[in-house]
Amino acid sequence: MMKEVEIGDGSRLIDLPKSYHVETEDDGAVLAYIPQKDSVNLRISVVTVSHKSNDVSSLAFDDVIRDAKAKGLEPKIMGDKSYFSYTEDSMQNGEPLKVVYWMIGAQNSFVVMSATVIKRLESEPEVVPFLNDIPRIIRSIRAKNS
Repeated sequence: MMKEVEIGDGSRLIDLPKSYHVETEDDGAVLAYIPQKDSVNLRISVVTVSHKSNDVSSLAFDDVIRDAKAKGLEPKIMGDKSYFSYTEDSMQNGEPLKVVYWMIGAQNSFVVMSATVIKRLESEPEVVPFLNDIPRIIRSIRAKNS
């Protein structure tokens, strides 16, 4: 089961599993995680762009494809969205982390999702399904009025 969540300034919606706890931060970013599990969390931010020509139907979509190719990565196309992902290692309070980023172009919005995984817990049973849900979550991104 999924639940509909507003992201960014509220002009975009995304579907997240009902089992995720969802919080909205002061900057409009959405934080989603599995309650009582510290192994993984998802952060979702949105930046909406405009152009003088008022034709923004594919502005972010095209930029994400260009950015992926410039980084030597293969962009993926999912309907009216383009995206690519990459992984970085990080450290927080001496704890090694793996951070997976998804850069998503959806019409005139850039959606940035990041999943932060505590490395020593990445084999926990909730982590793999959590990360496997990402394509379905990306597919669900849409304008609020659609």
